[in-house]
Amino acid sequence: MFLSLCHTDFLHTTRLTRLIVLQKRIIRIIMRLPYNSHTDQAFTQLGILKFHQIKLMQTAELMYRYTNKTLPNAFDNYFDLVSDCHSYPTRNPAQYRGEFAHTNTRTFAIKITGPALWNRLPQPLREIPNYTQFKKELKLFIMKQYQDI
Repeated sequence: MFLSLCHTDFLHTTRLTRLIVLQKRIIRIIMRLPYNSHTDQAFTQLGILKFHQIKLMQTAELMYRYTNKTLPNAFDNYFDLVSDCHSYPTRNPAQYRGEFAHTNTRTFAIKITGPALWNRLPQPLREIPNYTQFKKELKLFIMKQYQDI
């Protein structure tokens, strides 16, 4: 089961909640769990990402493709590196520069969340040369990160 997301930032909260509830209901059916049981362990056992984890994964994949210049030309110069903004050496020249969001709605835009997420990923994960391997390692990283919480 894989839920592909498109423009989830613009979904109304009620619709988003319905999708999350539906995803949990499907997991309970697959695992034959009672209707009111927790699903965290079931997601982990099945190796399925939750709704918000899928969104993180897709954002990180976009940033990976941008970093490795495999996106269409329309995305050229969409994000700025810290080194592009300063003429002097800085501590993190290879990280992306975050933009300021004037509104709460803007904080959920890919231009804001993308660089923030990418800069939080471990350096070895960001430097994986193969896209397929990156996706596999990213999924494991996301699942482990939220399993420990």
